[in-house]
Amino acid sequence: MAQKKLPLEYRLKRVIKKILGRPVREGNALKVRHDDRFIVSYPKSGNTWMRFLVGNLLSNEPVNFFNVEYLVPDMYWNTDKHMHALPSPRYIKSHEPYDPRYNKVVYLIRDGRDVAVSYYYHLKRENRMDLEFSDYLKKFAAGKLDDFGTWGDNINSWMQNVGEQSNRFLMIRYEDLIRDAQAELFKVCQFLGLPKSIEQIDLAVQDSSFEKMAEHEKRTGKENMFKNTNQKIKFIRSGKVGSWRDMFTERDKDLFKSCFGFTLVALKYEENQNW
Repeated sequence: MAQKKLPLEYRLKRVIKKILGRPVREGNALKVRHDDRFIVSYPKSGNTWMRFLVGNLLSNEPVNFFNVEYLVPDMYWNTDKHMHALPSPRYIKSHEPYDPRYNKVVYLIRDGRDVAVSYYYHLKRENRMDLEFSDYLKKFAAGKLDDFGTWGDNINSWMQNVGEQSNRFLMIRYEDLIRDAQAELFKVCQFLGLPKSIEQIDLAVQDSSFEKMAEHEKRTGKENMFKNTNQKIKFIRSGKVGSWRDMFTERDKDLFKSCFGFTLVALKYEENQNW
């Protein structure tokens, strides 16, 4: 069966992104509803995976890279018209720092060193990065890759304003999702008010596995949304925890410590700065 094409509005957004070399942002202009549910993270922290997990709980058919834009839309790709037409409650992807309008937030965190590695390959895949990793890391540490602040500032903006957990904020660790996705998704269901059975959660996890997502990427790749990217670098990579150890030099480690060492300790990714 032929894969359904994205609506014109999506394809136009991708053309604009290709020309500008950066995301098309409408984040702060979004008209927020009181019952919106947000999946928020710094880029490359597991947001796509969580969108698939939640999408597979909401949908009667497996989520792919096309229908996820209807189930858990990316606020940076969709027009106001499309977002307004979605029924409540909406489940929305965001990378924004703290926004007081967000009443229900699942916030994903991931070890910033792994985030840096994943983001590097993401930019190379989109032909937006030709620097060596160490030079790129300086830009990452300075928050010069996007409009979402630095990795540490983005996380701290939420932690300082709403705390680690409240009735409007649930923090989920990417590493815990890797370890036990069923248990973490159960927490998400309780927080979002999704009355799902253990069997439904298990099925959503199965349908959102890295293997399944990689298959969806392969099927949709060259024909549609991934057409103008470096096909040698996959959007769905290994998702490996600790991949930074294969990339960071001692100088890279010193830079990251100076910028985010205290944040790594506060988030319990390290016991101290002697790593």
